[in-house]
Amino acid sequence: MGLLALGRDAGQESSVLAGSQMKSGKFADYIDGTGDELLNAHIWGIIALESSGNNSYDKEKAQEWLLANQNDDGGFPVYKGMKASDGDLTAMAIVALDLIDLEGAELSIEKAFEFIETNNEYRETAEGIVWEIIARKQTGRRIYQSLKDRLEAYKTEKGLYRHLKTMSSENYMASWHGIWAEAEMDKRLTVFDGFKKANSLIDINSNTKAYKSIMSLVEKGVLSGYPDSTFKPDNPVKRGEFVKMLIYAMDNENEKAKDVGFADMKSHWASNYVNLAVRSELFNGISDTEFDPESGITGAQLAAVAVRAKGLEDEAKAFNGDKWYDGYVYYAWLYDLQYEGFDIEKEATRAQCAELIDILY
Repeated sequence: MGLLALGRDAGQESSVLAGSQMKSGKFADYIDGTGDELLNAHIWGIIALESSGNNSYDKEKAQEWLLANQNDDGGFPVYKGMKASDGDLTAMAIVALDLIDLEGAELSIEKAFEFIETNNEYRETAEGIVWEIIARKQTGRRIYQSLKDRLEAYKTEKGLYRHLKTMSSENYMASWHGIWAEAEMDKRLTVFDGFKKANSLIDINSNTKAYKSIMSLVEKGVLSGYPDSTFKPDNPVKRGEFVKMLIYAMDNENEKAKDVGFADMKSHWASNYVNLAVRSELFNGISDTEFDPESGITGAQLAAVAVRAKGLEDEAKAFNGDKWYDGYVYYAWLYDLQYEGFDIEKEATRAQCAELIDILY
């Protein structure tokens, strides 16, 4: 997980981890394949492999073993066979089951949430609340304001967190958990889903153009791959597609905008994205009545978007050039707002658009 957070290749480590799965389906307590007592070893084995996009392990057996060790109260214990359930570990188990994404775990997840919601208020810690928040985020459930308020009660004046509300000073473990939860609540995807989506792309590697930009934007949920787990970095991007990328990068995809009046956008899937982009003065149509969403987007057009996004349009318009785009291209070059392989007339690819969006946002 540390390697993934740093954007490094975790292939070797994930292979070793996958090799520690036992015949029972459990990930061993130790990396040498021994030890069958600890649930956290198993749960984090699943989380790490799913996050790294490693599908070489037996998912069905892994889920079967985990569900077999759920207690009657809906919670999960620290040790196999232990009757006392642990709230933090139960939330981690929910995350693991959601990441595996196999049928048969729905009822177990509901029972696990019932255990957490029933027990957290009586045995509450900052970390317990954080894991409830993360589990809810992971499964697409609402994170109630009351839950946020309960976590806030653990925060010190320094912006760090205490393990218990009765403690006078912050705690390292509670602090990184609390800061993590703050970040998770503001993100489109959980860190685990983001890693999984990025690392499951089969046609992307460290040698791919704009690799870091693509991975970063997929992890943030700004871009996504195709259903066949490809990204197709060299595919040309249509104007409507780029506008959607732009609006997602701005985190405005849930806003609604009044129709700006393009005749060719009336029933188009990107109509609201286009309305938002035009009203934000980042994009123009090819005329007052047409946007042309299905045409490719050129370097000149992207230079104009980049310059507008950085508040440099007045300078670009004042530039003395022969073409409409001369000022935009000049200021995009001057402020390093151009992607690798920039070409005024050539249609940009998905990789190039990813690089530009990463530069802008």
